[in-house]
Amino acid sequence: MRQKKFLRTLLAGLTIVMLAVFVSSPTLAGKKNVKKSSKKSSAGKKKGSSPTVYYVTPPEENIRIAPNGQRIGGLVRGTPVRVTKTKGNWAYVTVKAWIWKPSLSKTRPKQTSELLVQDVDGVFKKNKFVIKGMLVNQTKIAFGKVVIQGELFKGKKRVAHKSLTLFSVKKPLAAGKTAPFSITFKRTKGFDSYSVRILSASEK
Repeated sequence: MRQKKFLRTLLAGLTIVMLAVFVSSPTLAGKKNVKKSSKKSSAGKKKGSSPTVYYVTPPEENIRIAPNGQRIGGLVRGTPVRVTKTKGNWAYVTVKAWIWKPSLSKTRPKQTSELLVQDVDGVFKKNKFVIKGMLVNQTKIAFGKVVIQGELFKGKKRVAHKSLTLFSVKKPLAAGKTAPFSITFKRTKGFDSYSVRILSASEK
């Protein structure tokens, strides 16, 4: 009987000691704190807002260095862009896409081998709207045929366009030369912006 009482007392004591160790364990308390802090950090991420994603809807759209400024490239239909700020009918976007890595450089290349449209301006003349500008040949070759296109937009929708063919084999656009152009539209209403782009260029 005395042995049984002794064993029961010993087991009860061990149980109390084990419970005390379990409750006061610093490792378990640390894990609880980690879980709470991770929930706080994840909640903070949810509160942050990211730029709205839009998609290009025309077959091709220009991207410019400034609103109605120099064209620096183009995006095709379906290209996703993130709008970070707006100014009237213009949106400042960042493009989410992949590009061939060897084509990238940390330094801006000199524009010495391009055919560009520059100094574009639109003017109203009586019942017509005229887009004027300069075609700049920064390449080392002569172009016997260049086709450009003027476009009028109402918001994001293109409401009118007109193509113009310039130069010939006998009278090409020589290397390093510039030439003026003008595209006339027989309308003065129904649009709020315009642009000019090069459709094609053939060497002499």
